[in-house]
Amino acid sequence: MNNWSRYIGWLLGSMMVLLIQACQNNDQELQKEAPTLQIHVFTPEHPIVTRNDNGPVAADNQEKKLTDLRIWVFEHGNGALVGYLHPDVAVNSGNGGTFLMAVSDDFAARRPNVDVYVMANVMADNSNITSVPDGSATREQLDAIMIGHIDGKDPFGLTAPKTSLGDGDYLPMSGVLKNQPVTYNAPVLSINNVQVVRAVSKVRFVFSRSASVNQEVRIKKITFNGGVIPKAEYLFLNEAYTPRSYHIATSQGYEGTTSEENVLLDKTGTTDIPITVPSSLNPAKFAWNGASSGQEYENLINEELAKTETEDVKREIVEGCRAYLRESDKVITGKIYYTLGESDEVRNEAFSLWEAGDFSRNHTWVVYGYFAGGNHLRIFTVSFTEWDTLPISNHEVYNW
Repeated sequence: MNNWSRYIGWLLGSMMVLLIQACQNNDQELQKEAPTLQIHVFTPEHPIVTRNDNGPVAADNQEKKLTDLRIWVFEHGNGALVGYLHPDVAVNSGNGGTFLMAVSDDFAARRPNVDVYVMANVMADNSNITSVPDGSATREQLDAIMIGHIDGKDPFGLTAPKTSLGDGDYLPMSGVLKNQPVTYNAPVLSINNVQVVRAVSKVRFVFSRSASVNQEVRIKKITFNGGVIPKAEYLFLNEAYTPRSYHIATSQGYEGTTSEENVLLDKTGTTDIPITVPSSLNPAKFAWNGASSGQEYENLINEELAKTETEDVKREIVEGCRAYLRESDKVITGKIYYTLGESDEVRNEAFSLWEAGDFSRNHTWVVYGYFAGGNHLRIFTVSFTEWDTLPISNHEVYNW
């Protein structure tokens, strides 16, 4: 073999080696996955409460509807944006989901602690933002979002209380985790699950009367006292969701003054028809028995209210009012106005919802009252009565 032949053979061999190496490098690049951060979001299909009094209560279908879910992740130390997601969600779904957020190789290598913000259903008519925040939002801007008075609108306060949810109505929701460790290694990193909760609470007033007495009970008005509900609260808490935590804007004051009343229900006009309280052979059965769970008790109330009335079947309770309200750092107090029998005298008695800070986001409160004769209306755990004839009882209102 001459030198030329040797050279050609060497050249072909070298080219084959380079080609094989190039193919191997391409295979390695194809096999290398871009790093992602796995985020699992629990939504109101999986309820959470701030207190463990009686367990969670599932949200009604309308109360758990989702639209416009948004997720931000920031580095805890410097606030740098790690990533932003705006996934499509089914409006009628209450389910959460697992989402993968693309992150940089540098982040995957360092794995710094992070702050995670999740919000849903935050729109111009239920917050004070002029535009919904997107991937350009900073951590400080998210922390500043509040629910409150906007251009005369106040859907989750007492100037114009939200007493029902129809199609197109969504409750604002949020979840935040701060200073969270990033676990596992690339390509799929992970953090703790994020629980999203409704940023407002629900209060319900339910009534019945004993069929053994002939006096009718008519509910005329239900009010909250002034100075107990703040004018604005922040969408996100300062820290992770903890017992009796709240994040309100005290600098903006409270709804009304302490000498005023904020009306939830008003049937006192000359053309208004008061709410007539239905009768029951055993109205005490609708009072919480101290043993059933929160869900069991709400099921009892809801099932009775959902009955289809016929000539032989009548509902034994009526819901006088419900309202979705901002949380408070104060004791919630108010009054219920009612008449008994043929008398036009409007009576009123005060009620109190336990301790300061108990009325926090994602709670449901039920005030149940029934009339059992004796010229007074008994309320389970709260008595509306002529206080000069009966001793003051322990004022407790059931909540979970």
